[in-house]
Amino acid sequence: MNNNLQIISYLRQDELLTQELVDIGNILVTVYPKLTMSLYCETIQNYSYLKPQFIINQQIFTGTKYIKLLDALAKTEADYLLSLDNDIAADNAAITNMVNEFIANKYAIGWGKIYSREVNNFVSQLVMVDKLLSHNFLRPTLWKLGIGITIPGQCFVIKVNAFKDKLNNIDTYLDDLSVGIYSAQNHLNYLFSKQVVAYELPSYSLSGLANQRRRWATGYSQLLEKTKPNTKEKKLLLIHAFSYHIIPILYWVLLLILATNKFVIFILLVLIVGVILTFFKPKYILSAILYQLIFPVFHFIWLKQVIKELL
Repeated sequence: MNNNLQIISYLRQDELLTQELVDIGNILVTVYPKLTMSLYCETIQNYSYLKPQFIINQQIFTGTKYIKLLDALAKTEADYLLSLDNDIAADNAAITNMVNEFIANKYAIGWGKIYSREVNNFVSQLVMVDKLLSHNFLRPTLWKLGIGITIPGQCFVIKVNAFKDKLNNIDTYLDDLSVGIYSAQNHLNYLFSKQVVAYELPSYSLSGLANQRRRWATGYSQLLEKTKPNTKEKKLLLIHAFSYHIIPILYWVLLLILATNKFVIFILLVLIVGVILTFFKPKYILSAILYQLIFPVFHFIWLKQVIKELL
């Protein structure tokens, strides 16, 4: 193995390649001299003004991010693929550390924590709390128990020969779920970096958040419908739905019951959970309290869309 690394990123419509993404490549190429980028875009890009110090190969391609990832796996001659969303703000040192550790220890798949960019917006702060729950508690716990199937789609690294010609060809919005479920089914060794490797642009509106959940529900329904009954894949998908969406709804129902019957216990529970959620980011304590009361609505939206898709 030559430890050849290739970055893959994805642009939509007239979206432009960002300086942040080029900066990541300019740092990594000093460690991996054969680094290239495969840039999936819908129009020809002029990126010379960003001053990349590595080769960028443009792929004029339409379709979902997952289909583009499959295409990259089929075509690449690299040993490793680092998948990066174009709109992330990366912690360059953390990503470099993650990639170095990943390659040195011969993992099959690796990822780190993703937080939301800190924006003075009510909805974005709720999203930040959701990230704190997912990346600090829920995802690590499920993977340790052997039932985790999601990876952060914004930034992850994979060993090519562990996935090439092996992933499901079902097109889906949920590339992270498709890659993750294959990894879990086949017990691939994974790296979970405890560092925050990138910050994503959060939703700025309640309607945007609702539409995002509907898209996720559509993607989930597609995967659920096309998996065979009584298989490990089906069971993992159902566990995912229960862990990420049904439990928050049940917790919300519990809060409603406590609020009407045991108000003091209700207040204490909301405060304790809020403190736990924001252990790594204490300034979000108020948002964490509101998150428990408001965010389950979006899980209802997700569940309603899943039922609609499956009927």
